[in-house]
Amino acid sequence: MKEGIHPTFYADALVVCGSCGASWQTGSTKKQVHVDICSNCHPFFTGTQRIVDTAGQVERFSKRLAAHETLTPQGEARVSKKQRRAAERAKRSGVPEEAEAPEVAAETAPAVEASASETTADAPAASAPRERKPRPPRERKPREDKPAAAQAEVAEATSETASLAE
Repeated sequence: MKEGIHPTFYADALVVCGSCGASWQTGSTKKQVHVDICSNCHPFFTGTQRIVDTAGQVERFSKRLAAHETLTPQGEARVSKKQRRAAERAKRSGVPEEAEAPEVAAETAPAVEASASETTADAPAASAPRERKPRPPRERKPREDKPAAAQAEVAEATSETASLAE
């Protein structure tokens, strides 16, 4: 072992629990160690469960769970987030979407007729897909012919490989 690089070891270090106040001696590199929770008061070791409620999160979860359980037995179908968002978009734009329920589409039909009469003749319909202009074909540069010297080198190389193959 190298001298002077290792910490001092205290064989009689005191460990103190911050929640229950229990203390015991053990070996450590610090003279006194403070812990938040120990095996005397930890729920895993004691078998008791303590819930530390931070800003009412447990009550909010319990309330949501109870609301979910009351909806499920009644047979009400829950609408997915995707369907809710589609209905909100349709409500804002006034155009029903295919994913909506038929009764929702029937309610928004008068609003669609009213919005269609207000549009001008040159404005595209809200439900029609946007038309795109076709792209012009890309113009490509013509290939430049290789110089005569380069063509001669290629011809020589192919003739050499052909003679070696025979």
